[in-house]
Amino acid sequence: MQSTTAGESSNVFVASDHSIAKDKVITLAREMNFDAFNAGSIRVARHLETDIKSLFPQWRIPIIVTFVVLIVWLAYTLYMNYIRIRTTSWNQLFLHMVNEI
Repeated sequence: MQSTTAGESSNVFVASDHSIAKDKVITLAREMNFDAFNAGSIRVARHLETDIKSLFPQWRIPIIVTFVVLIVWLAYTLYMNYIRIRTTSWNQLFLHMVNEI
């Protein structure tokens, strides 16, 4: 919450059943230059936490695509450099790969 270089919002949602404590937290957040909002009772806190966890639900597909491309690329590299050319035997394949790096 300290850095605003990534473009994240500075909103703080406060949920509590105790109105005095909620007002103090909102005041403190506003003194720290955050946009504090009264979110309601403590029951709202569960929804706020769930919303934060589901902030990036669309990231699942790009991550899967990235891993598939990575696995295909690694398999291709393994095939082209070690299986097709047969530079080393199978029992020393991974040792040779690590030493080459």
